[in-house]
Amino acid sequence: MFLPFLLAIFDVALTLYYQPGDYWNGNYAHASDGNPLVLLALRIHPIWMLPGTVMWLMIVWFLLLHTASWIALRVYVIVLIGHTIGGCGWLLRYHTEGPWLYAIIAFTVLALGRWAINPYWHCWAVESTLRSARHRGPAGEMSTHT
Repeated sequence: MFLPFLLAIFDVALTLYYQPGDYWNGNYAHASDGNPLVLLALRIHPIWMLPGTVMWLMIVWFLLLHTASWIALRVYVIVLIGHTIGGCGWLLRYHTEGPWLYAIIAFTVLALGRWAINPYWHCWAVESTLRSARHRGPAGEMSTHT
């Protein structure tokens, strides 16, 4: 389940890369982002993206591994969609090939995301965590294979 983390880093990298020239000349008031928390961090200083990203990834990690499966799987899907849209939004705005890049990335994320979630699909409405549900079959019986 590394895909949400990879997409978050993709989104952060593009967010920093596509800040306007005035921003990189030290005028942080020219920061640009659709997320108000990210915008606040960018307006303080670009270095604030590091602790903010680390905190966000820790929250996602906790939600994926330590909450009920039905919550974790929904968080997984939301994070995939959110960071795909967030990162690709920059590509749409600044590249003539933006729509094609967006389509390729979105379909790749959809395929990889569905493939990664497949072993857990039976847990969509399960209360146990994904770590414990991984060893149970669709009916809740313990699996003999690891």
